[in-house]
Parts: sequence; structure tokens; C-alpha cells
Amino acid sequence: MVLLLLALILMLMLAASTVVTPVLVGLALAYVFNPLVTFLYRKRVPRWLASLSILLIALLFGAALLLYVTPKAIGQVAELVRNVPGQVQRLSDRYDWRLEERLDGVRDSLESTLRGTLGLVGQADAVAQPPPEAMADDPEDRDPEARPADEHGEEPDPDARVRSQTGTPQWEVDYQQLAEGGWLATRWVMSRLLEILGFFTWLFISLLLVAASFIYFSWHLPELGNQLDPLLPPRQRDLIWRMIGRMDRAVSAWLRGRLLQSLVVAVLLSLGWWLVGVPYWLVLGILGGVLNLIPYAAGIAWPLAVGLTWVSAVGTEEPPSLLWIILAPTIVYLIAQFVDGSVMEPLVQGKATELNWLVVLVAVMIGGAVFGFIGLILAIPVTACIKILWQEWLRPRLLEYVQGIG
Repeated sequence: MVLLLLALILMLMLAASTVVTPVLVGLALAYVFNPLVTFLYRKRVPRWLASLSILLIALLFGAALLLYVTPKAIGQVAELVRNVPGQVQRLSDRYDWRLEERLDGVRDSLESTLRGTLGLVGQADAVAQPPPEAMADDPEDRDPEARPADEHGEEPDPDARVRSQTGTPQWEVDYQQLAEGGWLATRWVMSRLLEILGFFTWLFISLLLVAASFIYFSWHLPELGNQLDPLLPPRQRDLIWRMIGRMDRAVSAWLRGRLLQSLVVAVLLSLGWWLVGVPYWLVLGILGGVLNLIPYAAGIAWPLAVGLTWVSAVGTEEPPSLLWIILAPTIVYLIAQFVDGSVMEPLVQGKATELNWLVVLVAVMIGGAVFGFIGLILAIPVTACIKILWQEWLRPRLLEYVQGIG
């Protein structure tokens, strides 16, 4: 009954994901900021006021990012896309890659493959079209200037050639097609405008739900535990609360610590790569910070920084040395990783999850393969909770069963 009820609740949540997702995001944010709300509450600040203050500060911080960081990042992405063809051409000229010849060879190979695979289509087209000799025998397909005069010796009426089969002048048919094209274009523009309006309406409502859910759950989060306590079995109550407490410490330390570490890594990489002259430093720094949410994934940004620095230096009047191109971005990346792993992680996480590196790597790979990007992020806290459940509940009962058999 419990499993069926949980399955039914999950199905309803998936069906109403448009509304449920913002509420869950608000709950997650309330969970992340709960220590700060509790700290302010102990300083005699009401929980609702502390929640509202944190929300306003977060909105101001987000607005500052949107106004100052986002345009710069979008500009760098646009510049990267705009410069890719020229940079590829410079590399081709510099190292004699002969890209045009290779692309022509690839195109010819694809065309021959398609001819061999879709030969029946080519035969059908050949049958559907009459031979050139038959087309040449049709007097209508000959050159208009070479057409003979009619039986009275008069030239054919030139207007007759521009009339349709119904006798309607060609300009009226063009006018009708123009009107239909204008109507289709108007419909397309209106549909795009409605889509944009619907997107911004959904975004506004979602943000409103996130804000309302955050304030509500931050305000009433301690009460949820009091409401859950009577529903627990009396004999297992202490064990369940002990497991919940361990899971809470592990998940909260990992989640809050990872977010803070990713922010620090993004700032360090962006500033460091800007100082050493790495192009598109802001985009690469943000990418490194986002990837830092996933263990061992932030290293993807490092070869990109080295590669883009090298590509941008090709063809310049005074290019830097290859040693500088490799070492400068690498040193910045190593400094950021040292601060992340040796300073920030022991400070904000400690040994919260108590997972070794092999378990972390396997959990991340399984989470990514099954649940995608969300699985990559949530693999570690879920694995930590499974480990706690094994230590506190499954393993003792398995030992009791084995000892009872013995």
C-alpha cells in the first residue's frame, strides 16, 4: 500500500511538473539557506523576516549578475562564434591542412555513398523525367523566339503566354500568392510572439512560485519535523531520527559546500585567466565553476583555455611563446583547484559524505548515465544517504538474520 501510494504521488507530480518543479526548487533553496535563517532567528529576527531578507538579497545579487555578467558572457560567446571560421582558416593556412580539399573529398564520398545506397531513388527520378530528345520535340519547350507564326502569318499573342489555364492574367495569380504569403508570414510572426509571451508568462509565474515556496518552507521548516514525528513507528523513532540527522548533515554539508566552492572556482578562474590574457575568460571561468558541481569535471575547462589561447595567438603579429600559452592557463587552473580542494573543501564540507574517491567516481558515472546532468549533481548525496541507510538499518538487520541462522 505504501509503495502504491508513493508511485501514485510520483505519477501525479510528473503530470503536474510545471507547477511542482518551482515548488521543489523553493523547497531546495529553503533547505540550503536554512542554517542562515536559523542563525538570524537565534538573533531574535522572525523567520519570515529573515526569509524575506535573504530572498531580497538573492534577487539583488541575481539582478546584478544579469545586468553586468550576463551581457559580457553573451558578448564573448557571440565573439567566439563569429571568429571560429576565420580562426579555422588561419590554422589551415598556417599548417597547410588543405581543409577545402578534404571537405571536397568528404562531400564526394558522401555523394557516392548516397548514390549507392539510394540508387532506386535515382532510377525513379530518371524514369519520371522524359529524355532530352522528347523534350526538344515539344514545340512548347522550344525557344520562344524560334516559334513559327500561326496559320494567318501572325505572331502569337505575347499576353497568351502569361495567362494561366483558367484565363486569369499571371499578375493576378502573383497577387493572390503574395496575399497568401503575407497571411502565412503574419501567422508565423503572431505565433512566435505568442510563444515568447507564453514563455515570459511561464517564467514570471515560476519565479513567483519559487519565491512564495521559499518563504513558506523557510518559515515553517521546523514545524515539518514536528508534524512527521507522530507518524513514525514508536519503536523505530529514535533510529529513524538518527538516520535523518546523519543524512541531513551529509547532504547539507555537501550541497552548500559544493555551491560555495563552485562560486569560488568560477571567480578564481575568470580573474586568473583574464590576468594572463586567455580569450573568452569569463565564459571559460563560468563553465569551470558550473562543472565544478560535478566531481572531477572542472578539468574540462582547462584544455579549452589552453586551446583557445593557442588558436587566438596564431596569425598575430607578436604571438606569445608556446610555453606561456601552455603554462599560464595551467597555473591558474592548478591554483583554483588547490584552493578548492585544500582550503574550501575541508572548511565547508569536511568529511561529511565519508566516501572514497572510487565510490564517488562510480556514483557520478552511474548517476550521469541514468539521470543525465541532474544525476551527475545528485549522485554524491544520494550515495551518501544509501551508505547511511546501509550502516544504520540494513547491515544490523542482515547481521541479526545471519546470526539467527547460525
